Amino acid sequence: MLSFKNSFLLTLVLIVVITTSVNANTKALNPTVIPNYTQTKNLTTWRAKLATYNVWGLMLFSKFKNDRMPKIGEALREQDLDYALLQEAWTTRSRQEIYSSAGLPFITYSDVNNTVGSGLFSLSKHPYKRHTFMPFTLNGGFGRLWEGEVFAGKGVSMATLDINGLPISFFNLHTVARHGLTATDAIEDRYTPERLAQLFEIFQHIVENVDSDAFVVAGDFNMRWFHTEYKFWKTLTSLSGNTLEEFDKTTCTSCKDNMFNINPSGQVDYVFVSPKLKIIENKLSYTERFVNKLGVSLNLSDHYGWVSKIAMNSSKNEFNSVVAKQNTMDALNFLELRLYRYLNKKGSLDDEDFPDPFNGIQDRICISCRVRDCIRKVNIYQKVLTPDAQLTVNQKALKLRLESYFKLFD
Repeated sequence: MLSFKNSFLLTLVLIVVITTSVNANTKALNPTVIPNYTQTKNLTTWRAKLATYNVWGLMLFSKFKNDRMPKIGEALREQDLDYALLQEAWTTRSRQEIYSSAGLPFITYSDVNNTVGSGLFSLSKHPYKRHTFMPFTLNGGFGRLWEGEVFAGKGVSMATLDINGLPISFFNLHTVARHGLTATDAIEDRYTPERLAQLFEIFQHIVENVDSDAFVVAGDFNMRWFHTEYKFWKTLTSLSGNTLEEFDKTTCTSCKDNMFNINPSGQVDYVFVSPKLKIIENKLSYTERFVNKLGVSLNLSDHYGWVSKIAMNSSKNEFNSVVAKQNTMDALNFLELRLYRYLNKKGSLDDEDFPDPFNGIQDRICISCRVRDCIRKVNIYQKVLTPDAQLTVNQKALKLRLESYFKLFD
Protein backbone atom coordinates (compact mmCIF):
# COMPACT_ATOMS: atom_id res chain seq x y z
CA MET A 1 0.00 0.00 0.00
CA LEU A 2 1.37 3.43 -0.93
CA SER A 3 2.14 5.88 1.85
CA PHE A 4 0.45 9.28 1.79
CA LYS A 5 3.71 10.88 0.66
CA ASN A 6 4.21 8.41 -2.19
CA SER A 7 0.57 8.69 -3.24
CA PHE A 8 0.90 12.47 -3.33
CA LEU A 9 4.06 12.26 -5.46
CA LEU A 10 2.40 9.80 -7.84
CA THR A 11 -0.54 12.18 -8.22
CA LEU A 12 1.83 15.02 -9.07
CA VAL A 13 3.56 12.87 -11.70
CA LEU A 14 0.23 11.99 -13.32
CA ILE A 15 -0.80 15.65 -13.35
CA VAL A 16 2.46 16.60 -15.07
CA VAL A 17 2.12 13.83 -17.67
CA ILE A 18 -1.45 14.67 -18.58
CA THR A 19 -1.04 18.45 -18.49
CA THR A 20 2.08 18.26 -20.65
CA SER A 21 0.13 16.38 -23.32
CA VAL A 22 -2.41 19.22 -23.29
CA ASN A 23 -0.02 22.10 -23.74
CA ALA A 24 1.85 20.74 -26.75
CA ASN A 25 1.35 22.76 -29.94
CA THR A 26 -1.29 25.06 -28.42
CA LYS A 27 0.21 28.24 -29.90
CA ALA A 28 0.27 27.32 -33.58
CA LEU A 29 -1.39 29.96 -35.75
CA ASN A 30 -4.29 29.18 -38.05
CA PRO A 31 -4.44 30.13 -41.73
CA THR A 32 -6.69 33.08 -42.51
CA VAL A 33 -9.37 30.80 -43.93
CA ILE A 34 -10.47 27.30 -42.95
CA PRO A 35 -8.44 24.82 -45.08
CA ASN A 36 -10.44 22.67 -47.50
CA TYR A 37 -8.70 19.37 -46.80
CA THR A 38 -11.73 17.32 -47.82
CA GLN A 39 -11.41 18.68 -51.38
CA THR A 40 -7.74 17.82 -51.89
CA LYS A 41 -7.83 14.01 -51.81
CA ASN A 42 -9.99 11.11 -52.89
CA LEU A 43 -11.70 10.34 -49.58
CA THR A 44 -14.80 8.50 -50.76
CA THR A 45 -13.95 5.48 -48.60
CA TRP A 46 -12.78 7.51 -45.58
CA ARG A 47 -14.29 6.52 -42.23
CA ALA A 48 -13.74 7.36 -38.57
CA LYS A 49 -15.32 6.17 -35.33
CA LEU A 50 -15.79 8.34 -32.25
CA ALA A 51 -17.51 8.31 -28.89
CA THR A 52 -18.82 11.02 -26.58
CA TYR A 53 -19.55 10.16 -22.96
CA ASN A 54 -20.18 11.97 -19.67
CA VAL A 55 -18.45 9.68 -17.16
CA TRP A 56 -19.80 11.31 -13.94
CA GLY A 57 -16.51 11.69 -12.12
CA LEU A 58 -17.32 14.35 -9.51
CA MET A 59 -14.70 14.49 -6.78
CA LEU A 60 -16.90 13.85 -3.73
CA PHE A 61 -20.41 13.08 -4.91
CA SER A 62 -20.08 10.51 -7.71
CA LYS A 63 -20.62 6.99 -6.41
CA PHE A 64 -18.41 3.96 -7.07
CA LYS A 65 -15.86 5.92 -9.13
CA ASN A 66 -13.06 3.47 -8.36
CA ASP A 67 -15.19 0.60 -9.67
CA ARG A 68 -16.62 2.43 -12.67
CA MET A 69 -13.65 4.23 -14.25
CA PRO A 70 -11.60 1.12 -15.20
CA LYS A 71 -14.78 -0.41 -16.64
CA ILE A 72 -15.39 2.72 -18.71
CA GLY A 73 -11.89 2.36 -20.11
CA GLU A 74 -12.59 -1.27 -20.97
CA ALA A 75 -15.83 -0.29 -22.70
CA LEU A 76 -13.94 2.27 -24.79
CA ARG A 77 -11.38 -0.37 -25.75
CA GLU A 78 -14.09 -2.75 -26.97
CA GLN A 79 -15.41 -0.14 -29.44
CA ASP A 80 -12.14 0.14 -31.42
CA LEU A 81 -12.43 3.93 -31.52
CA ASP A 82 -10.39 6.52 -33.35
CA TYR A 83 -11.32 9.16 -30.80
CA ALA A 84 -13.19 9.49 -27.48
CA LEU A 85 -14.51 12.75 -26.00
CA LEU A 86 -15.25 12.45 -22.27
CA GLN A 87 -16.85 14.92 -19.89
CA GLU A 88 -16.76 15.09 -16.06
CA ALA A 89 -13.42 13.27 -15.83
CA TRP A 90 -12.59 15.61 -12.96
CA THR A 91 -9.90 13.72 -11.04
CA THR A 92 -6.40 12.60 -11.96
CA ARG A 93 -7.11 9.12 -10.65
CA SER A 94 -10.25 8.76 -12.78
CA ARG A 95 -8.42 9.86 -15.92
CA GLN A 96 -5.53 7.50 -15.20
CA GLU A 97 -7.83 4.54 -14.58
CA ILE A 98 -9.72 5.18 -17.83
CA TYR A 99 -6.51 5.68 -19.78
CA SER A 100 -4.88 2.53 -18.39
CA SER A 101 -7.65 0.27 -19.70
CA ALA A 102 -8.86 2.12 -22.82
CA GLY A 103 -6.05 1.13 -25.20
CA LEU A 104 -5.94 4.64 -26.71
CA PRO A 105 -2.35 5.93 -26.39
CA PHE A 106 -2.76 9.70 -26.85
CA ILE A 107 -4.58 11.92 -24.37
CA THR A 108 -5.43 15.54 -23.68
CA TYR A 109 -6.90 17.15 -20.59
CA SER A 110 -7.78 20.82 -20.18
CA ASP A 111 -7.01 22.19 -16.73
CA VAL A 112 -8.25 25.60 -15.54
CA ASN A 113 -6.56 27.69 -12.86
CA ASN A 114 -8.50 28.30 -9.63
CA THR A 115 -11.12 25.65 -10.46
CA VAL A 116 -11.48 21.89 -10.14
CA GLY A 117 -10.68 21.70 -13.86
CA SER A 118 -12.73 21.41 -17.03
CA GLY A 119 -13.46 17.69 -16.78
CA LEU A 120 -12.86 17.50 -20.56
CA PHE A 121 -10.68 14.46 -21.24
CA SER A 122 -10.00 13.08 -24.72
CA LEU A 123 -8.28 9.89 -25.85
CA SER A 124 -7.06 9.13 -29.35
CA LYS A 125 -5.67 6.30 -31.43
CA HIS A 126 -3.75 8.91 -33.46
CA PRO A 127 -1.15 11.54 -32.43
CA TYR A 128 -2.33 15.09 -31.79
CA LYS A 129 -1.27 17.93 -34.05
CA ARG A 130 -2.66 20.75 -31.91
CA HIS A 131 -4.82 21.31 -28.85
CA THR A 132 -6.65 24.42 -27.65
CA PHE A 133 -9.04 25.22 -24.81
CA MET A 134 -11.31 28.15 -23.98
CA PRO A 135 -13.08 28.43 -20.59
CA PHE A 136 -16.56 29.93 -20.69
CA THR A 137 -16.97 33.55 -19.64
CA LEU A 138 -20.18 32.80 -17.73
CA ASN A 139 -20.41 29.72 -15.54
CA GLY A 140 -22.70 29.98 -12.52
CA GLY A 141 -22.74 32.41 -9.62
CA PHE A 142 -21.37 32.75 -6.10
CA GLY A 143 -24.91 33.08 -4.77
CA ARG A 144 -25.61 29.41 -5.55
CA LEU A 145 -22.41 27.72 -4.39
CA TRP A 146 -24.19 24.44 -3.61
CA GLU A 147 -24.77 23.86 -7.33
CA GLY A 148 -21.01 23.65 -7.85
CA GLU A 149 -20.95 25.41 -11.24
CA VAL A 150 -18.81 28.30 -10.05
CA PHE A 151 -16.07 25.85 -8.98
CA ALA A 152 -15.93 24.12 -12.38
CA GLY A 153 -13.75 25.30 -15.24
CA LYS A 154 -16.23 24.33 -17.94
CA GLY A 155 -15.45 25.32 -21.50
CA VAL A 156 -14.71 23.95 -24.95
CA SER A 157 -11.55 22.20 -26.13
CA MET A 158 -10.31 21.46 -29.64
CA ALA A 159 -7.91 18.73 -30.70
CA THR A 160 -6.69 18.32 -34.27
CA LEU A 161 -5.27 15.03 -35.53
CA ASP A 162 -4.84 13.08 -38.75
CA ILE A 163 -7.17 10.13 -39.26
CA ASN A 164 -6.54 7.99 -42.32
CA GLY A 165 -4.97 10.86 -44.25
CA LEU A 166 -7.47 13.59 -43.28
CA PRO A 167 -6.76 16.34 -40.73
CA ILE A 168 -9.84 16.59 -38.54
CA SER A 169 -10.67 18.76 -35.50
CA PHE A 170 -12.71 17.51 -32.52
CA PHE A 171 -14.46 19.93 -30.16
CA ASN A 172 -15.29 18.59 -26.69
CA LEU A 173 -17.65 20.59 -24.49
CA HIS A 174 -19.80 20.65 -21.37
CA THR A 175 -22.24 23.51 -20.73
CA VAL A 176 -23.70 24.63 -17.41
CA ALA A 177 -26.12 22.07 -15.96
CA ARG A 178 -29.85 22.48 -15.47
CA HIS A 179 -30.58 22.39 -11.75
CA GLY A 180 -33.78 21.28 -10.07
CA LEU A 181 -36.10 18.33 -10.63
CA THR A 182 -38.26 20.17 -13.20
CA ALA A 183 -35.51 22.14 -14.94
CA THR A 184 -35.16 19.82 -17.94
CA ASP A 185 -38.92 19.78 -18.58
CA ALA A 186 -39.15 23.58 -18.81
CA ILE A 187 -38.28 25.49 -21.98
CA GLU A 188 -35.82 27.58 -19.95
CA ASP A 189 -34.17 27.63 -16.54
CA ARG A 190 -32.27 30.23 -14.56
CA TYR A 191 -29.07 29.48 -16.48
CA THR A 192 -30.52 29.69 -19.99
CA PRO A 193 -28.85 33.08 -20.73
CA GLU A 194 -25.48 31.73 -19.58
CA ARG A 195 -25.91 28.55 -21.58
CA LEU A 196 -26.80 30.61 -24.68
CA ALA A 197 -23.60 32.63 -24.17
CA GLN A 198 -21.61 29.40 -23.79
CA LEU A 199 -23.03 28.02 -27.03
CA PHE A 200 -21.98 31.23 -28.78
CA GLU A 201 -18.45 30.88 -27.37
CA ILE A 202 -18.33 27.30 -28.66
CA PHE A 203 -19.23 28.63 -32.12
CA GLN A 204 -16.61 31.37 -31.68
CA HIS A 205 -13.98 28.76 -30.83
CA ILE A 206 -14.90 26.72 -33.91
CA VAL A 207 -14.71 29.68 -36.27
CA GLU A 208 -11.48 31.11 -34.88
CA ASN A 209 -9.55 27.90 -34.16
CA VAL A 210 -10.70 25.01 -36.36
CA ASP A 211 -7.82 23.58 -38.41
CA SER A 212 -9.84 21.73 -41.04
CA ASP A 213 -13.12 21.78 -42.94
CA ALA A 214 -13.66 18.34 -41.38
CA PHE A 215 -14.67 18.79 -37.72
CA VAL A 216 -16.85 17.25 -35.02
CA VAL A 217 -18.55 19.03 -32.10
CA ALA A 218 -19.68 16.70 -29.31
CA GLY A 219 -20.36 16.54 -25.61
CA ASP A 220 -22.90 17.28 -22.89
CA PHE A 221 -24.91 20.26 -24.13
CA ASN A 222 -27.48 20.13 -21.29
CA MET A 223 -30.25 20.96 -23.76
CA ARG A 224 -33.22 19.06 -25.16
CA TRP A 225 -35.02 19.41 -28.47
CA PHE A 226 -37.71 21.80 -27.11
CA HIS A 227 -35.33 24.07 -25.16
CA THR A 228 -34.52 27.61 -26.27
CA GLU A 229 -30.82 26.66 -26.42
CA TYR A 230 -31.43 23.86 -28.93
CA LYS A 231 -33.10 26.11 -31.50
CA PHE A 232 -30.47 28.80 -30.89
CA TRP A 233 -27.56 26.39 -31.46
CA LYS A 234 -29.00 24.99 -34.67
CA THR A 235 -29.71 28.50 -35.96
CA LEU A 236 -26.33 29.86 -34.93
CA THR A 237 -24.26 27.07 -36.50
CA SER A 238 -26.56 25.44 -39.11
CA LEU A 239 -24.78 22.16 -38.24
CA SER A 240 -26.50 18.78 -38.44
CA GLY A 241 -26.09 15.98 -35.92
CA ASN A 242 -27.67 13.12 -34.01
CA THR A 243 -30.68 15.13 -32.83
CA LEU A 244 -32.72 11.97 -32.33
CA GLU A 245 -35.06 12.98 -29.51
CA GLU A 246 -36.55 15.69 -31.74
CA PHE A 247 -37.99 12.89 -33.90
CA ASP A 248 -38.25 10.03 -31.40
CA LYS A 249 -39.28 11.17 -27.93
CA THR A 250 -38.09 7.90 -26.36
CA THR A 251 -34.44 8.77 -27.14
CA CYS A 252 -32.40 9.64 -24.07
CA THR A 253 -28.86 9.77 -22.76
CA SER A 254 -30.05 10.78 -19.29
CA CYS A 255 -32.54 7.96 -18.75
CA LYS A 256 -34.89 6.71 -16.03
CA ASP A 257 -33.58 3.12 -16.24
CA ASN A 258 -30.13 4.31 -15.08
CA MET A 259 -29.64 3.52 -11.38
CA PHE A 260 -27.66 6.72 -10.74
CA ASN A 261 -30.07 9.08 -12.46
CA ILE A 262 -32.44 10.76 -10.01
CA ASN A 263 -33.58 13.30 -12.61
CA PRO A 264 -33.95 11.72 -16.09
CA SER A 265 -33.48 14.42 -18.71
CA GLY A 266 -33.89 12.86 -22.15
CA GLN A 267 -31.21 13.46 -24.79
CA VAL A 268 -28.73 16.06 -23.55
CA ASP A 269 -25.59 14.64 -25.24
CA TYR A 270 -25.00 15.17 -28.97
CA VAL A 271 -22.63 14.74 -31.89
CA PHE A 272 -22.63 17.47 -34.57
CA VAL A 273 -20.51 17.36 -37.72
CA SER A 274 -19.24 19.87 -40.27
CA PRO A 275 -21.10 20.19 -43.60
CA LYS A 276 -18.33 18.17 -45.27
CA LEU A 277 -19.05 15.16 -43.02
CA LYS A 278 -22.05 13.00 -42.24
CA ILE A 279 -22.96 10.49 -39.54
CA ILE A 280 -23.47 7.11 -41.18
CA GLU A 281 -24.00 5.06 -38.02
CA ASN A 282 -25.07 6.19 -34.57
CA LYS A 283 -25.58 3.98 -31.52
CA LEU A 284 -26.59 4.68 -27.94
CA SER A 285 -23.75 3.05 -26.00
CA TYR A 286 -22.36 2.35 -22.52
CA THR A 287 -25.79 1.29 -21.32
CA GLU A 288 -24.57 -2.01 -19.85
CA ARG A 289 -24.18 -2.82 -16.17
CA PHE A 290 -21.43 -4.72 -14.37
CA VAL A 291 -21.12 -6.33 -10.96
CA ASN A 292 -18.41 -5.02 -8.63
CA LYS A 293 -16.44 -7.03 -6.05
CA LEU A 294 -19.17 -6.53 -3.46
CA GLY A 295 -21.76 -8.01 -5.80
CA VAL A 296 -23.46 -4.70 -6.56
CA SER A 297 -24.81 -4.24 -10.10
CA LEU A 298 -23.70 -0.82 -11.38
CA ASN A 299 -24.20 1.40 -14.39
CA LEU A 300 -21.01 2.83 -15.88
CA SER A 301 -22.18 6.43 -15.36
CA ASP A 302 -25.35 8.45 -14.74
CA HIS A 303 -25.38 9.17 -18.52
CA TYR A 304 -25.31 6.92 -21.54
CA GLY A 305 -23.10 7.87 -24.47
CA TRP A 306 -22.96 7.82 -28.25
CA VAL A 307 -20.70 5.92 -30.60
CA SER A 308 -20.83 7.40 -34.11
CA LYS A 309 -19.26 6.48 -37.42
CA ILE A 310 -18.63 9.39 -39.78
CA ALA A 311 -17.80 9.62 -43.48
CA MET A 312 -17.52 12.19 -46.26
CA ASN A 313 -20.72 14.01 -47.16
CA SER A 314 -21.25 13.95 -50.92
CA SER A 315 -24.89 15.10 -50.86
CA LYS A 316 -26.28 18.62 -50.84
CA ASN A 317 -26.52 20.34 -47.46
CA GLU A 318 -29.78 21.51 -45.94
CA PHE A 319 -28.55 25.11 -46.09
CA ASN A 320 -26.31 27.04 -48.47
CA SER A 321 -23.81 29.73 -47.45
CA VAL A 322 -26.32 32.58 -47.82
CA VAL A 323 -28.90 30.93 -45.59
CA ALA A 324 -26.28 29.81 -43.05
CA LYS A 325 -24.96 33.37 -42.80
CA GLN A 326 -28.44 34.81 -42.27
CA ASN A 327 -29.17 32.14 -39.66
CA THR A 328 -26.06 33.15 -37.73
CA MET A 329 -26.95 36.84 -37.87
CA ASP A 330 -30.48 36.10 -36.63
CA ALA A 331 -29.08 34.06 -33.73
CA LEU A 332 -26.60 36.81 -32.78
CA ASN A 333 -29.37 39.42 -32.71
CA PHE A 334 -31.46 37.14 -30.50
CA LEU A 335 -28.53 36.53 -28.13
CA GLU A 336 -27.73 40.23 -27.80
CA LEU A 337 -31.30 40.92 -26.66
CA ARG A 338 -31.28 38.03 -24.20
CA LEU A 339 -27.98 39.13 -22.65
CA TYR A 340 -29.23 42.70 -22.22
CA ARG A 341 -32.33 41.23 -20.60
CA TYR A 342 -30.04 39.24 -18.31
CA LEU A 343 -28.26 42.44 -17.28
CA ASN A 344 -31.66 43.73 -16.19
CA LYS A 345 -31.87 40.71 -13.88
CA LYS A 346 -34.47 38.82 -15.90
CA GLY A 347 -32.95 35.40 -16.37
CA SER A 348 -35.82 33.40 -17.81
CA LEU A 349 -38.92 33.92 -19.92
CA ASP A 350 -40.87 33.46 -16.71
CA ASP A 351 -39.61 36.17 -14.38
CA GLU A 352 -41.85 35.00 -11.54
CA ASP A 353 -39.78 31.81 -11.31
CA PHE A 354 -36.40 33.52 -11.69
CA PRO A 355 -36.81 37.15 -10.58
CA ASP A 356 -33.13 37.87 -9.92
CA PRO A 357 -30.32 35.80 -11.49
CA PHE A 358 -27.66 37.79 -9.58
CA ASN A 359 -27.57 36.66 -5.95
CA GLY A 360 -25.61 39.05 -3.76
CA ILE A 361 -22.99 41.73 -4.31
CA GLN A 362 -20.37 39.35 -5.79
CA ASP A 363 -22.70 38.30 -8.58
CA ARG A 364 -23.88 41.82 -9.28
CA ILE A 365 -20.30 42.94 -9.78
CA CYS A 366 -18.63 39.86 -11.30
CA ILE A 367 -21.38 38.33 -13.41
CA SER A 368 -22.71 41.62 -14.77
CA CYS A 369 -19.21 42.49 -15.98
CA ARG A 370 -18.88 39.11 -17.64
CA VAL A 371 -22.26 39.50 -19.31
CA ARG A 372 -21.02 42.77 -20.80
CA ASP A 373 -17.88 40.98 -22.03
CA CYS A 374 -20.12 38.45 -23.80
CA ILE A 375 -22.17 41.24 -25.35
CA ARG A 376 -18.98 42.86 -26.67
CA LYS A 377 -17.97 39.57 -28.32
CA VAL A 378 -21.41 39.22 -29.90
CA ASN A 379 -21.27 42.83 -31.12
CA ILE A 380 -17.95 42.17 -32.89
CA TYR A 381 -19.48 39.25 -34.79
CA GLN A 382 -22.53 41.35 -35.66
CA LYS A 383 -20.30 44.11 -36.97
CA VAL A 384 -18.17 41.72 -39.01
CA LEU A 385 -21.30 40.31 -40.66
CA THR A 386 -22.71 43.76 -41.44
CA PRO A 387 -22.13 44.80 -45.09
CA ASP A 388 -19.80 47.80 -45.61
CA ALA A 389 -18.88 48.04 -41.92
CA GLN A 390 -15.55 49.71 -41.12
CA LEU A 391 -13.37 46.93 -39.73
CA THR A 392 -10.03 46.73 -37.98
CA VAL A 393 -7.29 44.42 -39.25
CA ASN A 394 -8.28 41.72 -36.76
CA GLN A 395 -11.94 42.11 -37.64
CA LYS A 396 -11.14 41.73 -41.34
CA ALA A 397 -9.32 38.48 -40.54
CA LEU A 398 -12.34 37.29 -38.55
CA LYS A 399 -14.60 38.16 -41.48
CA LEU A 400 -12.52 35.93 -43.76
CA ARG A 401 -12.73 33.09 -41.25
CA LEU A 402 -16.49 33.46 -40.98
CA GLU A 403 -16.98 33.61 -44.73
CA SER A 404 -14.92 30.44 -45.15
CA TYR A 405 -17.12 28.77 -42.49
CA PHE A 406 -20.29 29.65 -44.39
CA LYS A 407 -18.80 28.45 -47.69
CA LEU A 408 -18.56 24.96 -46.20
CA PHE A 409 -22.32 24.70 -46.78
CA ASP A 410 -22.09 25.19 -50.57
